[in-house]
Amino acid sequence: MEKAETFLNYGVLDGAGNKVGKGLKEILRPVEKDLAGFRRYIVAKHAQEINTQKMSTGIRKEDADAVAAGAPFQYRQTLEDLVKYQDAVLNQLVEARVMTPQSVKAMREKCPNSYPFTGSFRRTRKRPRAF
Repeated sequence: MEKAETFLNYGVLDGAGNKVGKGLKEILRPVEKDLAGFRRYIVAKHAQEINTQKMSTGIRKEDADAVAAGAPFQYRQTLEDLVKYQDAVLNQLVEARVMTPQSVKAMREKCPNSYPFTGSFRRTRKRPRAF
């Protein structure tokens, strides 16, 4: 749990313990007063990616495009930082042999702006539910 807490609260560390990336709390700070708006933006960006693959998301292309185009700069910057964070987490999973480099590469190619670790984390002993 220590490594996860470090990623969340302090930042991404290299093998020598040096901070090389922002932590999740730091990344979300610029949008913390409008998380609902930021969520709409990242859902719209993900819908755009899925739409280019000729798959349906249930979100109209026009709606996704409008939300993404109208998003404030801090949403774009926060998503960029979130993707870097996600890449660092994925790299840790590869190093721990939880995921293969090939599966991570495929994920990144298919949906580069997606944030796949979304779920409901209730304070129970049950496993998290993925959406």
